[in-house]
Amino acid sequence: MTVDYIRLFSDFGIEYDESGGDWINIQCPHCDDSGHHLGINIFNQYANCWKCGGHNLEYTIKKILRIPNITLSELLTKYSTRFAVFRKVNAKSSVVDNVILPGRALERRHQKYLINRGFDPDFLVEKYHLLGTGVADGLWNFRIIIPIIYRGRVVSFQGRAIHKNMDRYRTLEAEKSIINPKHILFNLDNCPGEKIIITEGPFDAMRLGDGVAATLGIGMSREQIELLSSKYRTVYCVFDPEKMAQKRAEKIGNYLAILNLDVFIVDMEWEHDPGSLTDSEIVIIKKEIGI
Repeated sequence: MTVDYIRLFSDFGIEYDESGGDWINIQCPHCDDSGHHLGINIFNQYANCWKCGGHNLEYTIKKILRIPNITLSELLTKYSTRFAVFRKVNAKSSVVDNVILPGRALERRHQKYLINRGFDPDFLVEKYHLLGTGVADGLWNFRIIIPIIYRGRVVSFQGRAIHKNMDRYRTLEAEKSIINPKHILFNLDNCPGEKIIITEGPFDAMRLGDGVAATLGIGMSREQIELLSSKYRTVYCVFDPEKMAQKRAEKIGNYLAILNLDVFIVDMEWEHDPGSLTDSEIVIIKKEIGI
């Protein structure tokens, strides 16, 4: 059963924010929340506060509405809806059986970009199958093409601009991918075992190596979170040191913790992002984590 929380909260005079995609956000009744930090997932029916963590949904709803003498099922049956079904049906989905990568072998300009960032171009090409594009590649021109490979198959890709006056990252559209790139993580095939490190960008993951996957952008989708919970028991978030990135890591950590994963936010107090870590710093991180 899916619940129309907008109608529910409107009827009971509860202020809410519906700008969070799959989440309806309201003031948390469990902590000193002065904003709308409690999120209720409209698809999976669970509650999580970005400040104080996950909570039992039935108890939370009762506390918000202040109606202790009604069961959750009795109340929510009155507000059931087909909205989520329509939303999923109308969502863009893949119609392709094969992803054609733009580009060709890395040229000198692509290699120079990677070297300036402290990478070995030959190693990255061999391990991650990177390609390079030029002026004739349309939307993908002057980029390093990063295949997103899952179970040995290219399911989508992302392009990283090599010039500063371009959008840094461009990702293949969901309907042109075998798997929506926001439903998967980069480098999962190289992440065996029950522990995993997650970063935001693919070059962060490439810097740290095996055992590390990238979310391919800020934030995580419901599908990415559920995929991690199905494959791993412990997740370490290694994000940029700046304040907003650390807040994103905490938010993601709360979502993962709801699904019974052990989650750790790794803050080594270095001032540079994961993509700029030195070899010695990487050794320290992996030794501490045990990957």
